[in-house]
Amino acid sequence: MSPLQALQSPLRAVRRAGLRAALAPLFVLSLAASCATGGAGAGALADGGAVVTMQERGQRLVLLSDGYLAAQDVPGETAELRRDAFYSVARENGLVKVVTDARMAELIDVMQQLGFDGYATSGATSDASIGIEMGGAERAAPKPDTSVPSQIDRGALSDYTNMKGAFVTVFNETRGYQNVTANDIEFEQPKLSPNLMRHVIGAQ
Repeated sequence: MSPLQALQSPLRAVRRAGLRAALAPLFVLSLAASCATGGAGAGALADGGAVVTMQERGQRLVLLSDGYLAAQDVPGETAELRRDAFYSVARENGLVKVVTDARMAELIDVMQQLGFDGYATSGATSDASIGIEMGGAERAAPKPDTSVPSQIDRGALSDYTNMKGAFVTVFNETRGYQNVTANDIEFEQPKLSPNLMRHVIGAQ
């Protein structure tokens, strides 16, 4: 069973024994609990939070953790207020979303159990890749080459597909917002750090 199926159907048995330990937290936390701020497991990420990105066919989707917003000095005394401040910045799409540190830790755990560390190299995501940024370091795992069918690494392709499925599941379950403007109404927008803005600008 893929991480996507495990995320969507937490009561089903996991067929791949190697994924049991990684998926266990996902079985415990319900969707409602994962959407709550500061839930169980929120301390699993290192200081500074994390960013997970997926780029496919020119479209870049981004998940930021609450801890990442705090580390980038987004204004607000609570995670909710920092999210409000972040979402108030004008953007052309809703392809950048914020998740709890607990949910981010779960996603990264699943990706690592699927072999992300073995597939990833240093650097930002490019087309057809999935990346993790933590502690200022970026690594990306590329989609295996499928141009020559007889040479496709089926195991690597399956792992990449499952990592992509896990990312899409968390991305789709997470509510995101776009900045809204109307006529001559102006909203005061906070200044975000250059490191944070590159994720906003890069998502398209």
